[in-house]
Amino acid sequence: MKNQYFGDINDYRKYGILRVMSKRFSIAMCWMLTSDDGTLDGGNIRYLYNNDDKKFDNDLYCILHNSVIINKERKVCIAQKSNLIDNAVYHSEFLQNSILKRKEYFDHLKLLSQNSNLLFFDPDIGIEIPTVHYGQSRSNMYLFWKEIETCYSWGKSILIYQHFPRVARDEFITCRACNIKKHTKTDCIVSFQTSTVVFFLVLQPSHIDMACKLSCEISNGNWKNKITVKVHQQYIIGIKCLYCRNASKGVPIGLLDQ
Repeated sequence: MKNQYFGDINDYRKYGILRVMSKRFSIAMCWMLTSDDGTLDGGNIRYLYNNDDKKFDNDLYCILHNSVIINKERKVCIAQKSNLIDNAVYHSEFLQNSILKRKEYFDHLKLLSQNSNLLFFDPDIGIEIPTVHYGQSRSNMYLFWKEIETCYSWGKSILIYQHFPRVARDEFITCRACNIKKHTKTDCIVSFQTSTVVFFLVLQPSHIDMACKLSCEISNGNWKNKITVKVHQQYIIGIKCLYCRNASKGVPIGLLDQ
């Protein structure tokens, strides 16, 4: 996450999901904050000039509109100051590429999130890719599998932001869900797909019923035409993943629209 992204269309939908989840979850917001880069990324704020978009979440829309359009302020700290997410704690340090600094960052997250049952990760791009290695340049733009495994082992559910690469999206979601299953051994993953990004909710067994009810609220409520919700629970063995080009232990079938 970069401050320059605050309040763009992806942020609006992200907070929409989180605000629903906060009705039953206590959330630790791990921004994975990186420095602004001077590009136009995060510039899609046209929705803030369209009053029709208030209908998805009026209170959220007004806060983002006042910050981005009226006050010309784009910083993630506004989410905390405005109490956008009920009952949330915020890990707002900048994430570095250094292995040592990164380990310290996640140690701090563990302490900060002791009373939380859902961790939200907001990397610039998403889950690690083969061409960017842990501790190297640009590694702070990704969440690594070893970190997903560790954080899931803390007994918390995890929500992960993921930007779409230039591949077939349904296939990509299937592959990512498959690999998340492989690394966490979770029984249930929920994906929230928008026009440009997808969020993966990786559930602890005790959270499945609660989370699926909240997911129904998203898919059947105000966001139903903007966010596609699928529950991934069933797996088959021995399918080769075309995205990562590795033989996977399973891919989801029977995606259940909630």
